[in-house]
Amino acid sequence: MAPGRTPTQPREAFKADVLRWAAKVGVTPKQVRIQRMTRKWASCSRLGRLTFNAALLRKPRRFRQYVMAHEVLHLKVPNHGSLFKSLLKAYAPEFIPQEGDAPFADVEFRRSSFHASRRRRRALAEHSKEDAGQAPS
Repeated sequence: MAPGRTPTQPREAFKADVLRWAAKVGVTPKQVRIQRMTRKWASCSRLGRLTFNAALLRKPRRFRQYVMAHEVLHLKVPNHGSLFKSLLKAYAPEFIPQEGDAPFADVEFRRSSFHASRRRRRALAEHSKEDAGQAPS
């Protein structure tokens, strides 16, 4: 870590970006949280709480901005219908994947790599049991 830099600075900068998106859209989140999440990049509660996966802090800026815009818009429109998609295109056109674009192909979700490694460990364990003459489980 750089001298004089605290672990909270990236989180605070991220939250400030979320609040800028909220101001742009004309909404006010009740709370913005950053925490470890295993299945999603972010969520928006009915109470107006936005929760973002801490892993987003290490992802490319374009992807982070897309997730922020997406979740902030859920404060206005709670579903993914045509109004939501239109607003996303209106507010964040630079982050919408273009035709032929592989959107965020370089972004991998941790959970999928976790499962892959768990599968590899299980396969190695089965292989070891077979080598030892034990029946695989």
